[in-house]
Amino acid sequence: VYCKENIPEDLPTRVNDMPLTHCFCHRSWSLHRKTLIPIGSAKNRFQRGMLYSRYMSRGSATRAAFEEALSNNKTTHVNMGDKKQDWQEVFEDAIGRLTLAKASAVEHGAQLIGRTKEQRQIKKFLINAIRAVNTKEKVDLSNSNMCSLFIGGPPGTGKTASVTSILYQLRQEQAKGSIPEFTSVYLNGMETRHPFDIYVRLWEAVSPNKEKASADEALARLELYFAGEGRRKRLSKEVPKLEKRQAIVLLVDEIDYLVTKKQTVLYNLFDWPVRGYNGNTKAQLIVIGISNTLNLPDRLHVRLQSRIGRERCVYSSYSDNESQSILKGKLGISETGDKSIFKPDAIKFAARKISVESGDIRKVFHLCKATVENVFMDLKLGKRKFDDTNSKLPGVYEIGIGDIQQTARKMFGTVLCRAVTTASVFEALLFVSLASLRRTSGQERGRFNLEELQIKMKGVASASGNLLYLPSPSYNEILDMLPRLAESGIISHSTPNGMDGVFGNNGFTGTIVGLNMEDYEVLGALRDTPHEALAVKHLQTTLLGGSFS
Repeated sequence: VYCKENIPEDLPTRVNDMPLTHCFCHRSWSLHRKTLIPIGSAKNRFQRGMLYSRYMSRGSATRAAFEEALSNNKTTHVNMGDKKQDWQEVFEDAIGRLTLAKASAVEHGAQLIGRTKEQRQIKKFLINAIRAVNTKEKVDLSNSNMCSLFIGGPPGTGKTASVTSILYQLRQEQAKGSIPEFTSVYLNGMETRHPFDIYVRLWEAVSPNKEKASADEALARLELYFAGEGRRKRLSKEVPKLEKRQAIVLLVDEIDYLVTKKQTVLYNLFDWPVRGYNGNTKAQLIVIGISNTLNLPDRLHVRLQSRIGRERCVYSSYSDNESQSILKGKLGISETGDKSIFKPDAIKFAARKISVESGDIRKVFHLCKATVENVFMDLKLGKRKFDDTNSKLPGVYEIGIGDIQQTARKMFGTVLCRAVTTASVFEALLFVSLASLRRTSGQERGRFNLEELQIKMKGVASASGNLLYLPSPSYNEILDMLPRLAESGIISHSTPNGMDGVFGNNGFTGTIVGLNMEDYEVLGALRDTPHEALAVKHLQTTLLGGSFS
């Protein structure tokens, strides 16, 4: 199969005196997505091949050794200091660097800036847990720290990137024989339609033939796979172990979305590792749970808290200096004065602005990437002139603070922000309550029912001590606001049957409401309004201080 960039020049035109027609594939069928996707570049096809390969799967030692060999022969990025380099390639290279998914990771297995202590703790936990799987010594489960680890902190602080970087390092050590074999599985609670779907995805990932099953059937098979026959037996009773079991490291991101009323999903995920160490099981599960809140374990049942353990890995927001270092690392700017299309004060300004707004490193990359794209388009359309006097990059436009400010105004001065600025009393209370509720729940895309929303609005109004918000709105008053706010795009609402904007007659709590704006956008929109004090009290504490409630 040939594609555009690898068409041989000497293709035959006839075979056995018969004309030969060559067909070129532009799309392929994805077994995971169940749809046609573009073929893409040769690099994308190569990565997709490793994804489906049995021998080059993400957790295999073969892939780790192969990636290490590739890293020794990898190509370098565009040299920013090359005077002969075309300006379009310079901008395209900068956009590519700022588009990488893991913004805080400089490269695979690299030490993340400002996260040395946290990565050291994660690596120590994983090494001890993997080595204890097939040990002949008796495992002490009085403290379940060796079974699971809870990681908490604000969004965009490098939690997931830290774990994936450590797993990459451990796969390299595994390929060298330094640590026992293990397999890693990544699941995201936000990507599941229902918390119980996590069973289906986990069983598909760990089963030998990637089997698909219903949630109940997958739960039963996972129970046997990770807990063995001793489901109801106490851990103190010894059960003969298998001679060698498979170690499976499960990274569960966004575990806030897996919290159910009875909390059975999280309990099973953190209970299987404990029961597996003293059980006759086929595999040993090692769980790392990542949450956007620090106090999630404290809000869970006591029996679940005992399974999670006492060990915590806490992440704080990036400071502006750390954001600058990460941004410079991504752009390939070292302390020796490497060239860049960004002026030094522009990078400093972007890092400080986002650190004040949210502390999310992803927002820094988004702001800088949008700025580069805007300048790039203006240069192509002739709206800007090249700076021929630039001594660092002759013939290339250099981005300054003014360009960052212009992009920031477009990002943070949207129509939605201006609409929030003119909100009524109860509308402002609803916006602040939704933003605060999303923060305390740890769900970046939080959607809540009306019962939760009304309770939160009542609490926020009472805590403000301002008679302007008292008494808090009733169910009917909230329902009257929702259609108008949904039409403006500030919020989204739906019923459990998926009919957007349609309210059922069997109770108000069936309506699900979500906020379509970031927390810092709500805070910025309500500044210099009568509702500034309310927004500052409930939204600014975590933005500026770096703490997380």
